[in-house]
This record gives sequence, C-alpha cells and structure tokens, in this order.
Amino acid sequence: MIISQLSISGCSTNISQVYIPENEIYFDLKGKKRFFKIADNGTMNFYTYEDNVSNCEICGRLLDKMGIICNECGTISHNKKVFFSHGFYCKNCGKSLCRLCTSYYTKFLFFKMPLCKDCAKISMKDGKVVKKFKPIRK
Repeated sequence: MIISQLSISGCSTNISQVYIPENEIYFDLKGKKRFFKIADNGTMNFYTYEDNVSNCEICGRLLDKMGIICNECGTISHNKKVFFSHGFYCKNCGKSLCRLCTSYYTKFLFFKMPLCKDCAKISMKDGKVVKKFKPIRK
C-alpha cells in the first residue's frame, strides 16, 4: 500500500510517498477459516484493518477484552458474563463453550450449570434434567 502525504508549510509544498507493507494472514482455527489483514510499519506494532476474529459470532458485537473459542464448533464469542452470556465453561470438565453448544441443568431453582455434550450425557444418566440454551434474538 502506498500512501501519499501532502504537507503545506508556509509557501512551500512537500509531497512524499510512504510505503506501508500489507500482510494477509489466513489460518484454520478449530475447523473454521480465519484471517487478518494488517498494515506493518516495520516495528513490533501493527495496524489490523480487517479480520474475522475480533467480533462475537453470536451477536456480532466487538469483543470486549478477550473472547473464548468453543471447543465443540470453533465459534468465537464473548467471555462469561453474569447475564445473557455467549460463552461458558463446562462445570465438570472445564471446556470452553459457545451458547449454541451448551446444555445446562438447574441448581437451587435459578442457577444454570453449563455442560458440554459429553458431560450432559453423563448428567442425564445420573437423573438430572438437562436442557439446551435458547438462541439469543438479534
């Protein structure tokens, strides 16, 4: 990418071209194609101007600080929040899960304990009532 800079100082005009290398990085993350497009200025810092990893795939909003990757389907989602979470951790094995792949059982009437598919099968054999989370309306 070549950017032309025009600076006017007093009566003289200076025009210079600046070469900024572009890099496209494509990779496979848990079965889904991901990419970054960055502008590199030759230092440790770079500018990301296009990617598909910085937004939550469930609601489409920008991730706050860090997202989590679902171990079941590879979806990137927001980290666990108190209300209306998009990402969870299995209470039994600790896998990270998105809302679409998470099952749960209720504890003490209103606490939902998230479970992965494997742990949900085990909990159902133990006699617990396991349900799926409802999808969030956009």
